[in-house]
Amino acid sequence: GYTELRIDLVYQGKSYYAIYQVSIGDESSNYRLTLSGYSGDAGDSFSYNSGSDFSTPDRDNDKDARRNCAEISGGGGWWYNACTQANLNGKHGVKGSQGMIWEALNPDQPVTSYEMKLRNPDYEQLSDN
Repeated sequence: GYTELRIDLVYQGKSYYAIYQVSIGDESSNYRLTLSGYSGDAGDSFSYNSGSDFSTPDRDNDKDARRNCAEISGGGGWWYNACTQANLNGKHGVKGSQGMIWEALNPDQPVTSYEMKLRNPDYEQLSDN
């Protein structure tokens, strides 16, 4: 099954969002990320990372054989492909690849803040009745 992921971003004082269907594997798959079904107004920067394993500076599971994406992207753990178009675990307030980037908004300027929210798609909101 999958879970709904909503990412709310603030960039240059404006709010944007991206929604995906997401599934994250277990430890034996290095917590592999699977994404589908993008919708929103932030632009689709995260789908590039679909199929990627979770990487950290000390566990290089990315798809770039020449370098460790976690080391050069601010040192945070993330689902790096070769490397990424969305890195929300980058350094706050830092420009370029080491910052908190969402390339569809701007590859060189960081987002100010973000929230990632997960929800079961079968969840039914409780009514007041």
